[in-house]
Amino acid sequence: VGFMPPPAGGGAAGPPAAVNGELVGSVQAKLDAICDGGDLQRGDLDDRCMEQLKGLSEPLALEALQKLSEANLTTINSKSGFFMGILRRFREQSAMADPTTTHSAFSRLPPFLQGKIEKVIGSGELDAKCYHELLMLGDRGAADAVEKFCEANLRDIRNKTAFFLGIVKRIK
Repeated sequence: VGFMPPPAGGGAAGPPAAVNGELVGSVQAKLDAICDGGDLQRGDLDDRCMEQLKGLSEPLALEALQKLSEANLTTINSKSGFFMGILRRFREQSAMADPTTTHSAFSRLPPFLQGKIEKVIGSGELDAKCYHELLMLGDRGAADAVEKFCEANLRDIRNKTAFFLGIVKRIK
């Protein structure tokens, strides 16, 4: 996986993690706290990490730093590589949750699947990852997945995306 420049505008909902190329106070304070803990030195994270961190929204940057702080960094040789993995996952999650990406992925589904999904929950309830996974199943597998999803009692399911991805995983 190559280096991806951060998108303009913070990456996801929320204010950017950097203004004029500098981390905002809350993000810098979180990074400083991790360094003050002793497991991470200021030079352990290379420029790629810092640029990717600056490309996230402030809330996502704080979440990514929280994940970094929860890791046992004493056993990790490449802290930059480790943190790049965390940042990549957060960037992917924010991209899949983007309403534009979700709408685009939904519109590529066959019309009969769009109709079934909209009848049960509407097109905005699931994120783009669900629709991408449906497309990978082919028409028959996708129809089975949507059918199983529509048969479920969705009222008590808090995370419909995760529930749906579980159905897809079992069909694969």
